[in-house]
Amino acid sequence: VVVAELIPDLLTLGEVQRILANLLREKVSIRDMPTILEALADGARGTRDIDLLTEQVRQHLGRHITEPLIKQGFLHAVVLSPAIEQQMKESLEQTDHGTYLNLDPLIAQRVVNALNRQLANLPQGVPRVVISSPYVRMYFKRLTDRLFRDLTVLSYAEIYSDVGIKTVGVVEL
Repeated sequence: VVVAELIPDLLTLGEVQRILANLLREKVSIRDMPTILEALADGARGTRDIDLLTEQVRQHLGRHITEPLIKQGFLHAVVLSPAIEQQMKESLEQTDHGTYLNLDPLIAQRVVNALNRQLANLPQGVPRVVISSPYVRMYFKRLTDRLFRDLTVLSYAEIYSDVGIKTVGVVEL
């Protein structure tokens, strides 16, 4: 029933495929198709923006995403400072083709360097995780993806309240 409501009334098959590709690109399992389709059916009533819909699906799949990252009973992570998040929000540009991060290259390099320093604080053997606000998560992932292939960027909205977070560093300018 959810599929019949979703395609083609709310989204095209191509749009759904792009959302699934976004999830797979970040190594998010798409096995829980009922949850994914339900999240898309709910979200597509408000927007057809592929990136926003991908983020909404990620929030619905939060437990599936975070569970494998928990080591020694905790999610060990580096977090973004409010100043970096604000800088990123102010650098977002809306175009006809979507929203893009237009961060000054010098600031981007400083952020990457600061991230590299903080990732060194993670205990050996735990996944490399950064936590940010939902609003900047995908843009931070895109900023760091080529340099930090094994980095998982989560938003606070993807982490369930029963997950213990051990903050090992803050990425600051």
